[in-house]
Amino acid sequence: MNCLKNISIIFLLSSFLFSFIISCDSTDPKPPEKPPGYQEDIPWPSLGNSPNPIVHGNPQFTSRYSFPGPQFGQLVWKYSFETNQPSNDSFSSPIIKDSLVIFVSYGHTGDTHSYLIALNIVSGALVWKFPLSGIKNTAPPIAVKTGIIYTADWAGNLYAVNMLGQLIWQKTLPSPITNVMNIDTYGNLYAFCQNGIVYSFDQIGSQRWTKDLIEDFGSSSSAIVFSPKGDKMFITGKKLTALSVDGEILWSLFDEDLNSILPSNIKSNTWWGHPVVDNDENIYLFGGFVKISGDGTQITNLTTDPVSNIDPTIDKSGNVYVGLDSGEILSINHDGNTNWRINFNIQDATSIICDNNSNIYFVSKDEYVNSIDNDGNILWRYYLEGRSYYSPALSNGFMFLSSVGENGKLFLCIK
Repeated sequence: MNCLKNISIIFLLSSFLFSFIISCDSTDPKPPEKPPGYQEDIPWPSLGNSPNPIVHGNPQFTSRYSFPGPQFGQLVWKYSFETNQPSNDSFSSPIIKDSLVIFVSYGHTGDTHSYLIALNIVSGALVWKFPLSGIKNTAPPIAVKTGIIYTADWAGNLYAVNMLGQLIWQKTLPSPITNVMNIDTYGNLYAFCQNGIVYSFDQIGSQRWTKDLIEDFGSSSSAIVFSPKGDKMFITGKKLTALSVDGEILWSLFDEDLNSILPSNIKSNTWWGHPVVDNDENIYLFGGFVKISGDGTQITNLTTDPVSNIDPTIDKSGNVYVGLDSGEILSINHDGNTNWRINFNIQDATSIICDNNSNIYFVSKDEYVNSIDNDGNILWRYYLEGRSYYSPALSNGFMFLSSVGENGKLFLCIK
């Protein structure tokens, strides 16, 4: 009898242990492996949780957003500006911070300077405008976690403005910042001036260091873009330079290093489009025409077609979308192979962007903003009443962008 009792107890204990093991396996499964080329969203503490605090959405300039973009292609609101003779590029790329969409606008009737503009993100009403000294600006604003907004003008001024549109501090530099600035994970600001000098400032405007790149500034397409780890930056001018956050030059790549593979439509010493950096620290230059490893040693030509002056994007699967001179968009996978190419008559001097569903957004030469899926199928189109330049901004379900045409200067919100 005791023997049978002992056997029953052993059986019950064994069943319990087996059930426990099965339960542990079922409630704590291994996370699924991510496919090769998968792109993670990189936290950047200095920028906080704003949906679009910097041009291209992040300091790697991937133009990839972690939320859905507009689904319907319908106008929510638009704001009109009085203007003299509308130029093609009289807006900077917008950013979003809290309840505001913020951008620089210039070419206003009767004004000899530009403005940092803040509109209400829901209604499109003007909240405030802050006058800049210079008539023009090509340095889009940056909004940091603390609520400070940085921008610059072509008169050589660097500004820090709060969320009420009030000046916090201002620096006047010997040469203007006419390109795209960037910020590290600690909140230090980096700017590349026309005289070839890179400046680093802390959050209160104190200069940390300068680095003379020997008059290496290229054009307003020059830019500073960060590595995924935030420990180095890549700067395009008349060469590609890798710089540490302490101002140490790590390596440089000159035009002559690329001449054998440069497309015929790209002029020497001109770095078309802003650089883009993926999670593996590959740098995409010339609108996505060429890929360079983070140590500068490996150079891969992604297409032999002439590319256009269009900033590319990288979706979460690692696909790169490149605008070609022919008006086509070329989709290239992480291994460098072509997924597809379709002629959408894409407009140059603008950007391709994507959302977390890998839906792609871009502007075409017929003055439409377009949405396609990652297979190139058109989802919707919206007529902008003018040409739109620079990169739009996305906020959950909405797009913000400008247009300039016969109806003047417009700033629009599309859902």
